[in-house]
Amino acid sequence: VNSSGGAIWTDTALTITNSTISSNSAGGWGGGIGMYDGTVVISNSTIAFNVADADGDGLGQGGGIDVGRRDGAGTLTTSSTIYAGNTRGAAATVRDDISLTDGTVSGTNNLVRDPATAGVD
Repeated sequence: VNSSGGAIWTDTALTITNSTISSNSAGGWGGGIGMYDGTVVISNSTIAFNVADADGDGLGQGGGIDVGRRDGAGTLTTSSTIYAGNTRGAAATVRDDISLTDGTVSGTNNLVRDPATAGVD
């Protein structure tokens, strides 16, 4: 279990295309992807079944993706991507697909399991 970014941690430019990021966990932020700043572009992908705050200490969010953690401001642009089944907490019961701390999230033609967790904390 990584402390941030279960599969990917980035603070620079990153493009993800035709990929699946699934079944990862982080003790803190970003079960699938943790981004502190920089620009991440995701297209035609699936981000599913990732867990943030897997250690259950209450210090973590963004089961699928955490955007703009700490001093940075991240920019996430996403298109034609599925976000589903991402959670936070040791029991993995709180739905948390995309968490925005600082920065921007924009997208088109995405499928988000729980719209309440699409770019808000």
